[in-house]
Amino acid sequence: MSNCFIVIDHDEIASKKTVDALRLFPHLNCLGVYKNDDTVFEILLTKKPTLVFIAENSMQNGRGPLSFESIARIHEYLTDYIYFIYLSHTDKDALVAIQSGFSDYLLTPLKIHLLGSSLSRFKNRVPEKKSSYLSVKSYSDYKFIKYSDIVFLKADNNTTDIILMDGRTVVALKTLKYFQENLPALFIRIHKSYIVHIAAVQRIHLSQAKCYLNNGEVIPISPNYKNSLEHILTHLKL
Repeated sequence: MSNCFIVIDHDEIASKKTVDALRLFPHLNCLGVYKNDDTVFEILLTKKPTLVFIAENSMQNGRGPLSFESIARIHEYLTDYIYFIYLSHTDKDALVAIQSGFSDYLLTPLKIHLLGSSLSRFKNRVPEKKSSYLSVKSYSDYKFIKYSDIVFLKADNNTTDIILMDGRTVVALKTLKYFQENLPALFIRIHKSYIVHIAAVQRIHLSQAKCYLNNGEVIPISPNYKNSLEHILTHLKL
């Protein structure tokens, strides 16, 4: 399950170090680095991050609308729960941060084992939310694709081609094995090079070991994935 985060920090060097540390955790996707300015509440409402890392420097001297007081009230109007983590080089504000509604407090520069412990607490405290979207890191950006728009996925060395209902192909910088382990149960691997969306299966030719999809594609079925075939047949009640 992927979780999206943003960093609010006025120090470009420090924020880059924070993002670099978080990228060591593959289940996290960065939605961007922002400043504590007049757009910050709109960003929280539109980007809908699960995790927000707020640096001490962005809240000093009434720098912007985000403050200990506003964090204490912010959950009243957010439709989705956000896990706020306060970042500081000292622990002098640790108690007030937690009392104000921050879920955790980390000292900077970040230590990976302490960051990992914080993310583990986050995972245990925040209920897993079933998303209807797949977050995909491509060459230049992140794309958010509805599961219902996906027909099949095809391995291409260390990347994966995601073929959509409208004919587009999105290249993801992840292996097919990654998607096999992280996609919902309606996506089944039927070949070393292919994962299909069960909802897109139109016909299965058993003797020829072929899977016909609703976009006209025909995908081979490998004998090694016989159990996957049985799963599809059971789901489709064939």
